Amino acid sequence: MRYASGCLLAMVLERHGKNGNIGYGFITGSCLKTGTVATTYFHDHHNLFVAGDDPEDMLFAVRRIETLQGGFLTVKNRKVLAELALPVCGILSERGIQDTALDLKAVRESLEELGYRHSSPVMSLGTLGLPVSPALKLTDKGLVDVKRSVIVPLISG
Repeated sequence: MRYASGCLLAMVLERHGKNGNIGYGFITGSCLKTGTVATTYFHDHHNLFVAGDDPEDMLFAVRRIETLQGGFLTVKNRKVLAELALPVCGILSERGIQDTALDLKAVRESLEELGYRHSSPVMSLGTLGLPVSPALKLTDKGLVDVKRSVIVPLISG
């Protein structure tokens, strides 16, 4: 089931077996317009971030990232569009520089085709879950207001 609200569902899943936390949120703006993206490329926690317009694609992406043991990938209609395996701590490849670069380029191009607008979509995506950079960030503990150092509820009242 696809959602056409202009917001994409987003989650960060703790993937180290420490607490099983899952933080929920939404993304809008220059991020993805359609499809699903998943990544473990967060240099301070390496948890699994997934965002998309279809919960079934999101689950598909999570399972694929688990198989890869970390990385970047894009999905649409239960089909992997592009992927980069990063099995070393979720942030490093075991492949050569040329193969890694080609896979990363394919991921970047796929992000752009799915509507991600940024001068560096891969690096931008890798900051959406970093609670050390300004504004609102999504972590396995939930949506964090970094400036105030508080968890922000998704539902108020």
